Amino acid sequence: MASADLTTVFSELFKAPLEAVVEADKKYRESWIKWIEMKRKLLESQLKDQSKDVQKKAIDIILDTIPIINIDGSINVAITMRISEVRKKKTGVDFGLQLAPIHANISFTSSTESSQESVLQASTRFAISNNSTSLREYVQDHGLTIQSPADLDTLVKKLGE
Repeated sequence: MASADLTTVFSELFKAPLEAVVEADKKYRESWIKWIEMKRKLLESQLKDQSKDVQKKAIDIILDTIPIINIDGSINVAITMRISEVRKKKTGVDFGLQLAPIHANISFTSSTESSQESVLQASTRFAISNNSTSLREYVQDHGLTIQSPADLDTLVKKLGE
C-alpha cells in the first residue's frame, strides 16, 4: 500500500503538468535537430558550395521549411486519496483469590475496534499555449545568426542543450 504526505501529493499535482510541458518542448527541439540533419544531407552540395549566396539560399530553405512548434491545449490532473485509520482497544481485568486449597479467578475482558476513512480529492487544470514558434524566431530570440554551414552546427548544439 502506497502512502504519501499531503505536501508531496499537492506538489506533484501542480508540478507534473508543468514538467510535461518542459519535456514536450525538449522533444520539439529534438525534432528540429533531426529536421536540420535531414535537410543538411539533402542540401549537402549547396552547403559545401564556395558561393556564399548558394550556401545562404540552402540555409534559408532549412529555416523556412522546418515545422513550426505550436503548444496549445489543456492538461487536467486529478488525484483521489483514501485516508484510513483503524483503532483497536483491548482492556482486561483479572482478579484472583486463593484460600488454602480453594482457588477462585475472575476475568473481565473488553475489546473495541473502530475504523474511519476519509476521501480527499484534488484536481488542477492548466491551459497551456506558447502561440507558435518557428525556428527562425527561436534563432532570433537566442541572439544567433545563421549565415554559414558552421552556424548550423552551433544551432544544433544550442537546440540540444
